[in-house]
Amino acid sequence: MFLKVEPTSRSPWSNLFLLTFLAAFAYGFFEWLFLVTKPSFMSALGLPSKLEILLLSSLLLYSMSALLLIPFALIGLLPLVRKHVFRLIAICAILPGVILGSLSLLLVDNFTYTVFSFGIVTSQTWIRGIYGVLFLIAVALWWFYVTRKIGEITWTRSSTLVQKVVISGLVLSFLAPAPIVAYRVFNQHQRNPIKLFASGSRPNVLIITTDGLSATNLSVYGYERKTTPNLEKLARSSLVAENAFANASSTTGSLVSLYTSKSPFRTRVLYPPDVLRGADAYQHLPGILKSLGYYNAQFTMPHYSDTLTQNVLDGFDIINGRDVSEIGSISTFNHFMPINEANFIHELYQRLVERLGHIFYIADTENPYSQVTQPAKRIADLVKIRKSLKLLETSSNPVFIHIHLMGTHGPLWHPEKQIYSSGQDVNQQEPWNVDFYDDSIRGFDKSIGMMIKELTRKGLLENTIIIIGSDHGKKWDSLQRIPLLIRFPHGAHTGVIKVNVQNMDIAPTILDFLGLNKPEWMDGESLYKIGSTQRPIITAMNANFLLVSNGDSLLQTDQAKVAPPFYQFSTISSINCQRWDQLWLLDHILDIGEIDAHTSPCREGDLIGEERAFNLFVDYLKAYDFDVSSLKDYGKISIKP
Repeated sequence: MFLKVEPTSRSPWSNLFLLTFLAAFAYGFFEWLFLVTKPSFMSALGLPSKLEILLLSSLLLYSMSALLLIPFALIGLLPLVRKHVFRLIAICAILPGVILGSLSLLLVDNFTYTVFSFGIVTSQTWIRGIYGVLFLIAVALWWFYVTRKIGEITWTRSSTLVQKVVISGLVLSFLAPAPIVAYRVFNQHQRNPIKLFASGSRPNVLIITTDGLSATNLSVYGYERKTTPNLEKLARSSLVAENAFANASSTTGSLVSLYTSKSPFRTRVLYPPDVLRGADAYQHLPGILKSLGYYNAQFTMPHYSDTLTQNVLDGFDIINGRDVSEIGSISTFNHFMPINEANFIHELYQRLVERLGHIFYIADTENPYSQVTQPAKRIADLVKIRKSLKLLETSSNPVFIHIHLMGTHGPLWHPEKQIYSSGQDVNQQEPWNVDFYDDSIRGFDKSIGMMIKELTRKGLLENTIIIIGSDHGKKWDSLQRIPLLIRFPHGAHTGVIKVNVQNMDIAPTILDFLGLNKPEWMDGESLYKIGSTQRPIITAMNANFLLVSNGDSLLQTDQAKVAPPFYQFSTISSINCQRWDQLWLLDHILDIGEIDAHTSPCREGDLIGEERAFNLFVDYLKAYDFDVSSLKDYGKISIKP
């Protein structure tokens, strides 16, 4: 054996550093194993990249731990302290004890939540405290174990050569990728293409999106119920797109496409935990506006539409009430390491800090699924609007704000005022009840009316571009028309657009109004320049979209469908005039249909057929580096009209 146990050790500091190294590696390894075996940002990565994340992240964890220990080791060299060195080492052993105690807490939480659907996130009241007590006990036991081992472990003389080989191997295995990492970190921070400068006075930009809003339920689009009287007034001085569509069926993919004017198939961002990578992380509308001197704020919701989570770098100053300059995020870690490792370290940090805060009653941990499966309270939406109005009024710089409201998100709604659902019990409503849905739309419209009234009263209306839209249609449907109204200062460019448009067109349109050419990397087009020719609108749906019931309704990943070569993408769809085609990428099924209430249908002879739509999909995927070898044979595709 290379190790043996003796009553005392001649190298206690070496043993402390060794045990701390093993603790850090164990922590990194088991967290890596948990994330790599479940749907995560690593799902679409190859094995070499996954192993690189493990090695480099474990090295970073150990390096951070070693930096904490080194000052104590230097103090231990002082003559007055040397005779009490074991007491000092015992204090330092708290660090590996905390690391291993934290690992124990997470392992138990992972197991109970995966197998029994309960854990720290779901614990409430006094049960949270039990987790806290168990964590402290685990830390104490691990500390006791480490302090014993520090005094027992020693290398025998016969194992000196092996010791050097093992230690050298460990060091080299971690340091070998360092030059590559340094190059990648340097390179990724040289790829910010936005080099614009402020010139003259510019208008504020206010984007208001609401969740899951179908145009067919809006009176401004011809719906028989008077659901949007305020939008009808706004439309008279706005540019109104009658046939607008989202580029993804999920909030995350749709809003990231809105910011970047890039297809989800290009950025690979569709659903958490997808994040922007490389140049994509810097190429977006908020970054351009910020370089022009804008102060940028996002008032949406954590997790699903949070630009910190999606790694939108150098874009916003305020994100969901948090000052970016004062908080840790993927962006913070990304300044010092490649995006994959930054995302992993950020995930570890968030998972531990949120759980410790929860079990010690410092902060409540919110299950992200509850944000989209439970009825939104209108007061939360009003807070976003009031904060936005205050920022618009007080900022000395032009302001860019994105507000994403949740009052219209289904399947259940709690409208402030029941009009169409009058007489129905809000607590007994069936999912997707159209009466409650229409009432929630009335509430959204009321919020828009309040916003316009306040902007007018404060003298800000004619200095603000206002965009009203949605992330997707009802029931996460990207094949439904969604609202898109743009009110420019002084009612410029008022009119109606009948050809199909998409959320990716919003950013180029704003830049066009500001007198700027759109960057080459934007896929969308300015609404001023699209003309009357119809173009295909491409949308995506994610594979991890499964609504289940387990006490509460939850969004749950269907891991079996997140696999190469299309990973998180379940379908690719095209909208041509009033016709849509949807290809199920794994099942090789092509669905076809028509857009409900399309206002500018084409002649039958001008519509593309199934084979042409299929070839369009193959070429589109190939252009964004997907392996399309499984889609070569159109004859094997099942057509379902």
